[in-house]
Amino acid sequence: MQLGKYFKNRSGEKVTKDMVPEFSEWTFYKTHRIKTGKMAVSEISEAPNGVEIQVDNGIYEFYIQGVAFGYDRRIARVRFLKQGSTPVLGEKIGETYSDLAQNSFYEPGPLADFINEESEKYYDWIEDITFDFEIFHVSIHEKKDDVKFYRFESGFGDGVFDVYKLEENGSTVGFEIEFIKDDEPYPFLDN
Repeated sequence: MQLGKYFKNRSGEKVTKDMVPEFSEWTFYKTHRIKTGKMAVSEISEAPNGVEIQVDNGIYEFYIQGVAFGYDRRIARVRFLKQGSTPVLGEKIGETYSDLAQNSFYEPGPLADFINEESEKYYDWIEDITFDFEIFHVSIHEKKDDVKFYRFESGFGDGVFDVYKLEENGSTVGFEIEFIKDDEPYPFLDN
């Protein structure tokens, strides 16, 4: 499945109260080499103060799972996991929130260094990219070598969302954010 095609596809029925959501398969988006042993997740305006997780250095993959409510398609979940791993969902490690209907992954150390060294450039950059999506619902923004945001819309928009460890053989190999739960009703019905 191609993400752009999936999210731009607006075919399907009008959304109704009793409609059962259709979750997509997990779809690969991009890879990222972690060099600092940490990743974090938060709304872009809260970076670098997000939910942090210790991971091994190496190549990681960013995956997205969509959900269709008739013609309306949203991001249900995102995962960032070590390349080649086949993880299971582990314990909840925190919550992230959104007030801008979006969230992001990033390496917190290099981002904090950039903010401390060049805060004016950083805040100008954030202002420029806040609503600039590369493809429908998802984007990557890189300012310099290790300063990069993987940004994505958050389910139905603003809210508080659970962040879980991804584990394999007792080791943490990534994390997942759940924006839309399996049994969550569609919130935008016309009466």
